Amino acid sequence: MNFCPDRNFSVIDTYFVITGASSGIGFSTLVEASKRTPLKLIATCRPGSSIDIPGIDFHSVELDLSSEQSITNAAAQILKISGGKIAGLFNNAGYALQLAMEDTPSESLKNQMQVNFLGPVQLTNLLLPAIRAFPGSKVIFNSSVLGFVTMPFRGPYSASKYAVEAAADAYRMELQNTNTSIVIIQPGPINANFKANALSQLNAHASVIRKSRLSYVRVLARLIAGYAASETTSETVAKCVIDIINTDRPKPRYRITRATMICNLIRWLPTPLKDKMFLRAEKVDLNVSNSK
Repeated sequence: MNFCPDRNFSVIDTYFVITGASSGIGFSTLVEASKRTPLKLIATCRPGSSIDIPGIDFHSVELDLSSEQSITNAAAQILKISGGKIAGLFNNAGYALQLAMEDTPSESLKNQMQVNFLGPVQLTNLLLPAIRAFPGSKVIFNSSVLGFVTMPFRGPYSASKYAVEAAADAYRMELQNTNTSIVIIQPGPINANFKANALSQLNAHASVIRKSRLSYVRVLARLIAGYAASETTSETVAKCVIDIINTDRPKPRYRITRATMICNLIRWLPTPLKDKMFLRAEKVDLNVSNSK
């Protein structure tokens, strides 16, 4: 499938913006885009990190989604580089804070929401006037299986992704009669650096953990095993993203990985049954975890 915008609109010097491109899904999407679209590429990465892909031509922009000023500066730089000709935006950057809700410090929760939800919304709003001018343009939000189901010890991350889903749904309806399609992708466990980042966040908050350490150990073991056993790689997700860029009629949502498809069925179960299933799957001992 080839990129095919409105026949009266040239793709010459038109850009596709990918956030969080230094590793994982963003990195793979940058590589895949260079192979399968004629669009020029802008890739963002955190300050202090870099993107090194020999043989691929792209512009690199520093972006710290925890800083409103950084987002404003990055958007200005993106608009300057692109000349305002943006055919697509992939809101991919983010991280997972996986803690019990009662163990999550307020500042940590605020940062999770800022990076995963508020930051991408701010960036989208700053770039949207330019994107909307391009016929067939797309804004893609990287959500998660945890954007429509909630599991124990995943509350902060899940809350941020539920917010992303709600915002994307609102954008889609509000932009219904414009040139721009809003698309959500919902990956499950992915073999990528995202796992390592999630484990790093958990370890960084070890000093504030009050709930059962036994439950945390079990959830941590499940997290490691789940990602290790995942059949889906970041390259698989990247191919889906570029398929979306290349189609003229994208679906509102793309469920990626078997876990996402299974959870899409589970979420319609009665809440008590669904809760029991997720607690059993995570091997959480309620009697222990409720103790002080």
